[in-house]
Amino acid sequence: MALEKDTLWTKPQPKFKRGDTVRVKELPHSELNIQSHDWNPLMDSCIGKTLTIDNVTYGNNTNARHNGREKTVWLYKVRENSWTFEEYVLEPYTDNCQLVWI
Repeated sequence: MALEKDTLWTKPQPKFKRGDTVRVKELPHSELNIQSHDWNPLMDSCIGKTLTIDNVTYGNNTNARHNGREKTVWLYKVRENSWTFEEYVLEPYTDNCQLVWI
């Protein structure tokens, strides 16, 4: 029996790729605990700092029951400290402040 096209599941595309620079969103600590994979207080020091994606994996959302998102999510290991952050708490960062004159 063939599956209906609507019922096929495809893995979403990651928001970031290896080498991208990101920052941890400035969210309340309580939200970081709920929204992120295995958040620990030492990770607070990363908030607002520029981090570089070193590895991208699609893994278990350890807080799915609390944060209401899918059971599997994109996880990003960063180069600076080898910690893993969930996509939800990261935002893109570019240090491109150049003016272009035409």
